[in-house]
Amino acid sequence: ETRETLTAQNEEIIAMNEELVSQNEEITAMNEEIVTLNQKLSAINTDLERRVEERTSELVAAHQELLAQHEEIRSAHDELLRNAEIQNALREIAEAALTVSLEQLYETIHQVVRRVLRVENIYITLVDPDSERIVRPYSTGRTNNVPQQRSQGKGWTEYVMRLRQAVHITQPFLQRLLSAGEVTMQIENCHEWLGAPLCDGQGECFGVIAIFSTDAARGFAVDDSAVLSIIAAQVSLAIERKRAEESLKINENRLQRAQALARVGNWEVDLARGRVWASDQTYRIYGLAKQSEYLSLADIRTVVSPDESLRLDRAMQQLLAGTAEYDLEFTLHRADDGQETRVHSRAEVVVDLQGKPQKVLGVIQDITERKRIESILVDSEARYRAVLEQAPEAIFICDPDTGQISETNSRFAERFGYDLMRHGPL
Repeated sequence: ETRETLTAQNEEIIAMNEELVSQNEEITAMNEEIVTLNQKLSAINTDLERRVEERTSELVAAHQELLAQHEEIRSAHDELLRNAEIQNALREIAEAALTVSLEQLYETIHQVVRRVLRVENIYITLVDPDSERIVRPYSTGRTNNVPQQRSQGKGWTEYVMRLRQAVHITQPFLQRLLSAGEVTMQIENCHEWLGAPLCDGQGECFGVIAIFSTDAARGFAVDDSAVLSIIAAQVSLAIERKRAEESLKINENRLQRAQALARVGNWEVDLARGRVWASDQTYRIYGLAKQSEYLSLADIRTVVSPDESLRLDRAMQQLLAGTAEYDLEFTLHRADDGQETRVHSRAEVVVDLQGKPQKVLGVIQDITERKRIESILVDSEARYRAVLEQAPEAIFICDPDTGQISETNSRFAERFGYDLMRHGPL
């Protein structure tokens, strides 16, 4: 019985061992499967890490490219804003040249330069066309130590004008210029200086626009020279225009004064448009209020008689036909006071390349006073001759220097048998 029990237990133990072996084999198989799975997971992780690294590199590169593009866009946007600012500045100067005085133009230039280049110390120097001296018509900021006017020499203005380009002067550069004798003048408390030439339409320099800094921490940017040169070109046109306008005004005033003194007016007929331009003095001669630059034929006919109108029309027709000159005297009655006025008018025709008349240019002069004086002289001469001839004595008049007889009366001819008109002077 004991043996049977032990045998049963051994069999049970053997069965359990077999079961354990079977379980160990299953565990071994599972371990091998887990190892295989771990290897696969490791390969997958390695591949994922590689892909993540590649993607990360791509994203970093894309981010850097986006940053570069953003910087380019920002730089382009800033450049567009800068260009727009400069264009607006040029437009302001151009508009000021058309609408304001020369002094107000300088103030506009100052405001523009201060806004665009962020500076306070600005001045303009010009070569006076009459005296050839350097003058400073405008300055602002700490520019009191810039001479108001001086003779030409070796100043910074002349240096820029000689180079015909913008010049950026720093302290080291200035010392080299002074040592070389290129310039002999200095501006006190000037840390950096930037000047650009002002040139006329023929390229001749007539001045400089300059800015300078008195602060060592405030220098000029690289593109400030180019910006100031662009502004200087517009300023040159504006100043040249204002100078031409002022010269034209002076000449017009001189002409008007000369016409008023000589009582001469001028007129112009535009044959294509059928209208007559007239100067102020022409209006005054006609006694007409100046409502516009142009006279109407109806206005002219109100001051000229019908007979004189026919003469004027005929003379104009002959002028246009080329058969006679337009040179005649006629009488008019002023529109404002009805005063009779004697005038002398001359004209010439302007033709195009084909010889067709385009305009008639004419002058008109009030010769009333001249005619009155001529009449007085004629009357005076007649009275003088009458007194001379009625005298009972023989009278002769001679030049005290030469002793030559210049005039006699009939009694002298009767008594001495000498007739001045027939025999000539003695």
